[in-house]
Amino acid sequence: MMNALKRHIGAAIDDIPQPRWGVVQSVDPNRPAVKVLFQPEGVLSGWLPVAQPSAASGVTVLPPIMPGALAFCVPEAGARGADYVVTGFAHSDAAPPPAIPYQNGTGGTPSTNTSSWQASEWVIVANGSTVRLRPNGNIFLQPASGLVQIDGSLACNGDVSDRHGSLDRLRGNYDAHTHGGVVPGGSSTGTTSNPDPE
Repeated sequence: MMNALKRHIGAAIDDIPQPRWGVVQSVDPNRPAVKVLFQPEGVLSGWLPVAQPSAASGVTVLPPIMPGALAFCVPEAGARGADYVVTGFAHSDAAPPPAIPYQNGTGGTPSTNTSSWQASEWVIVANGSTVRLRPNGNIFLQPASGLVQIDGSLACNGDVSDRHGSLDRLRGNYDAHTHGGVVPGGSSTGTTSNPDPE
């Protein structure tokens, strides 16, 4: 009788859906949702919703999802069969993690030097662009195109520099300069008394 009871209990436990891994096959970025190939059976799922860090009205944080990534799928409460939610992703041999570039800002050509991920660091690498929130508090930003676009104003309490130096230096030279040879009527001014070295 005990063996029969164990068999019934074992069968009931086996019948409960368990979290499982699948390989992303298709992506619907409008929801977002994915179809995954469950392993090891090789069975294709329907569209599964992807859990996000935030999905409030007017707010979203969309993870970069690509075919080939491993998706961790968790069954919904009381669900049977194919009712799963994707709660996260992992790299695989087919979709390995990319190299992570890092160089202190120079204002010159983007660096191809790389450094590994550090504990307590946030890293986003997508389509060749990189954002790193460094453990020392620095923020590293490197766009693949070499262009950072800002639709709005930029206000800085600190200094702004390019590869030639500080913009504050340029402002100081501009404010201090004077022109000689200015006479009434149509004429040209003389050279500035305080040219910028760059």
